[in-house]
Amino acid sequence: MEEIKRQLKSTVLVELLASDADANFDASYFAQENPNLPRASWQVAWAEAFLPADGQQLLVDRWEPRPLHHTTFRAAFFMHQWLVGGPLLTSYSTLPGVKPTSMPDRLFDLVPYEPVN
Repeated sequence: MEEIKRQLKSTVLVELLASDADANFDASYFAQENPNLPRASWQVAWAEAFLPADGQQLLVDRWEPRPLHHTTFRAAFFMHQWLVGGPLLTSYSTLPGVKPTSMPDRLFDLVPYEPVN
């Protein structure tokens, strides 16, 4: 339990709405740039989930790839060691950093935190 608490201290849940996503959308490309570390040590998306645009249920079970026939959907994933204001790299471009807000209630059950082994 203490290890989970330690992991959660600097972890955020990122949720984004993807529109007109094509085959280039790849959650494994999501990373937060950290100028103090080599690229191989940057934090990446963890325990991603895919939801329809309304965000009310999962499109596929956790750990399953996104269904390619959905081009508009929500992606939610955890990012450890979040740097507030730091940019987020995607398979398309770099998104500006944002300040975390409270996790929406609907995501507590849909996208629970999965501890890193």
